[in-house]
Amino acid sequence: MERVIDPRPREPTAFTEACIEAAVDAGLRRKPDLDDGDLDECLGYERMNYRGAERRSSYAAFLAPARERGELEIETGARVRRVVINADRKVEAVEYEQGGATVRVKVGREVVLCAGAVESAKLLMLSGVGPRSDLRRHGIEVALDQPAVGENFQDHPNISLFYRGRREVDAKYPQLYGFARANEASELRPGQPDTCYVFYPARSSLREMMMRLLPTLVLPPSLRERSPLPEGIRGAVSLAFERELVRSFVARLYGMVVILGKPKSRGRVRLGGPRAEDPARIDPGYFSDSEDLETLVEGIRLARRITGAPALREWGAQELFPGRWMTSTKLLEGFVRANAMTTYHFAGTCELGADGRGVVDEQLRVRGVEGLRVADASVIPVVPVSALNAPSMLIGYRAADMLLRARPQG
Repeated sequence: MERVIDPRPREPTAFTEACIEAAVDAGLRRKPDLDDGDLDECLGYERMNYRGAERRSSYAAFLAPARERGELEIETGARVRRVVINADRKVEAVEYEQGGATVRVKVGREVVLCAGAVESAKLLMLSGVGPRSDLRRHGIEVALDQPAVGENFQDHPNISLFYRGRREVDAKYPQLYGFARANEASELRPGQPDTCYVFYPARSSLREMMMRLLPTLVLPPSLRERSPLPEGIRGAVSLAFERELVRSFVARLYGMVVILGKPKSRGRVRLGGPRAEDPARIDPGYFSDSEDLETLVEGIRLARRITGAPALREWGAQELFPGRWMTSTKLLEGFVRANAMTTYHFAGTCELGADGRGVVDEQLRVRGVEGLRVADASVIPVVPVSALNAPSMLIGYRAADMLLRARPQG
């Protein structure tokens, strides 16, 4: 898998080296390899699966080549309605909508859900696998009463600090990642970081953030899909960032995002309606455990120690947001509650569990249903401190191996 993805670090710049020097001044260690499992109080250049500005996705790395070889058929413009499960709790078919018609495909061996921690849980519930009371509320026939479906929702909420330097930031993309134990009162094992720290230049990251979020913020759900408006908004944002006035202002800005890596809070996903097009109801449960709030506040304080170190003071580290005047725990807690946002690292809603526990077993098979597996971040029982891109690819890779081993011989 790694050979196909070929992740590699980006080239160091004067700005990124100043950031590392500042982190070392603040007590972290420079670490050349962030992939060996030792993430105790360190910062370094992460290997990234980017080519230029584009992430090399699992589709680009694995699916597109297989499709070109004629080994894979992909139906586009299709929305899965449900998996059909018979009275014996065996998968019979998959129903999806395409071009205004409902298509029913008979299942030969197995169905694997890979729709992510929100949509895989939603699909199970639409198929009759989930909490009985919730399914009946939406008029869905219960195939299997499984209260754990949609529970255990986890994410990495984050908070960003913004700075202005005295000169242009010479790094173009995020490439530095740091890990630390910000909350010493945590019961995590020694050496286990609870927060992640990412420096990012505003000229690329702010643009990408606005291109991603602005259509969602200004458009109603009905206009976000199958409409030219989201693409038009993204185009307007891209053009705005090319204007000299905006470009020169943004070029000196950079941010430091503090990510809660080991949240104790748990949320849930529930159906928003009986149809596939009804958006799921997501309660992320952020800060339902107060320790998470304490950890992010301490993470902000560590981030400020880094940006206040001599190496970055020389570069320029005027804190624009929230402003260094905000120092008390009460004010910082209010700032976090008002401004924390998702990192889109959703996990846990189809939890893998041993000894009969969990939605899926060690072979990723949905317990109580024959011929159905889940292979995405929804099966992760406890979210790791890292991003979920590589773990999700690993789950898919292992699932493929499991399917091959389960295939009848001869």
